[in-house]
Amino acid sequence: MKLGLLLGAAAAPLALAMAAPAMAQDTQAVPTTSLDEVIVTGEPVMRNRTDDVVPTLSYDLEYFQRFEPLTAGDALKRVPSVTFLSDVLESDGVRLRGLDSAYTQILINGERVPGA
Repeated sequence: MKLGLLLGAAAAPLALAMAAPAMAQDTQAVPTTSLDEVIVTGEPVMRNRTDDVVPTLSYDLEYFQRFEPLTAGDALKRVPSVTFLSDVLESDGVRLRGLDSAYTQILINGERVPGA
């Protein structure tokens, strides 16, 4: 009890000292420079990532042979921006770029993947 009272009594003057207004220093006049003309140059950059209406990602055999996947799900787990809604060992509920599986279509050799 006495220790708490001592700490409270010691903290009160510190709190009052910190609440005192701070005095700003006098500012000295800084010489200003005026410009006749300012020229800003730039070049527009167009990032057209696809010529199609719908963006399409395509990966070839060489890409997947580096990982030696056993199933189509194992192959898709290595593709950037692909996630699954299922358990660790299952590969259903594929999401591409955060979109639900109802909004994406996965084709392997031009054929729709069952359940995807």
